[in-house]
Amino acid sequence: MRASAWFIPSAVEASAIKAVLAEQGQRVMHPVYSPGEETLFWPFFLYGGLVVLGVAALVFVSYLLGQRHEAPGRNIPYESGITPTRSARLRYGVHFYTVGIFFILFDVEAAFLFAWAVGFRELGWVGYVEAVLFIVVLFLGLVYVWRRGGLDWSPSRRRARGERQR
Repeated sequence: MRASAWFIPSAVEASAIKAVLAEQGQRVMHPVYSPGEETLFWPFFLYGGLVVLGVAALVFVSYLLGQRHEAPGRNIPYESGITPTRSARLRYGVHFYTVGIFFILFDVEAAFLFAWAVGFRELGWVGYVEAVLFIVVLFLGLVYVWRRGGLDWSPSRRRARGERQR
């Protein structure tokens, strides 16, 4: 009987494998894991500690050797040689953010539906019903947002709606 590197036996199987190999006079080439034996984690912690020390050393050395100078135009943005005339911080309307959130929402929906389509045959009718319920709930959410005016970009309609709500 030969233990494979991909075979993880139970404690009883591990002791049986060790006994058979000992009777045959063979050494155990691959360590056989059993839940009662101690597992060595110190190499992982040593490696993690060395990585942290290496990163800290690189940051410290770059701090020591890096250049430090304060020039008047050092911290201004540089866009293709054009001197900035005003602040680059612009305020966008909330509708840009809502469109972004809608995109993420429906993009995630597409990812879930793609995963469902891959496992369609294994999921059967139960998976089909769950996917239909998922689509219905998202459609009802879209209708709710549409009715509330979340998809309306017309400023006159927003103003009129705002006046009615007050």
